[in-house]
Amino acid sequence: MSPWQGGLEKHFLKPLVIRVFNILLRRGGILPDPPAPLAQAMKDGSVKMQIDYDSPLARAQQHFKTTAIEQVMAFAAPFAQMGSLASISMDRMIKIYVELIGAPSAILLTDKETQAINREQEKQMKVKKSITRHKIQKTMSVWSFVFAVFFGIAGFCVPPLGIIDGSVLYLCAQFLLLTASLLGVSAMTSKEK
Repeated sequence: MSPWQGGLEKHFLKPLVIRVFNILLRRGGILPDPPAPLAQAMKDGSVKMQIDYDSPLARAQQHFKTTAIEQVMAFAAPFAQMGSLASISMDRMIKIYVELIGAPSAILLTDKETQAINREQEKQMKVKKSITRHKIQKTMSVWSFVFAVFFGIAGFCVPPLGIIDGSVLYLCAQFLLLTASLLGVSAMTSKEK
């Protein structure tokens, strides 16, 4: 926005709009009555009126903000792929962007709808993590059992050459069987919950 346009808005348009609004409000019957708390706050002067211009020129002047948001999103995209966007509120950014470009706000979800969707996504992520953990436990359990059987058979088949005694192989087999049974039982009990 050029300096003269900013000065025109600040020193001419804003006081004019506020004056006309106050005249229409005092006259009564032209504008709907504001709610009682808002009317009291306006009389006390604790509420300041903010004027948002919604013309094609005003929206064109907001273009630099939309460009800045697009640049932030382009910069943040690689970080989003890595899963680290804790400092950027995507919901808020999208709401501001929609407002700046003048798109209808009806396309956005309400805060309650957004929270419900976020809760559902969190539940799905927990289930997915749980399923992944169960798969890892089952895989480790199966492989521990396979190696336990292998070492157990090797304990019977390998002649004592002085390097590995059969009792060491039996001990390895017992530990692997214990691991397989603990992991398998843990996976089964936690899946039942």
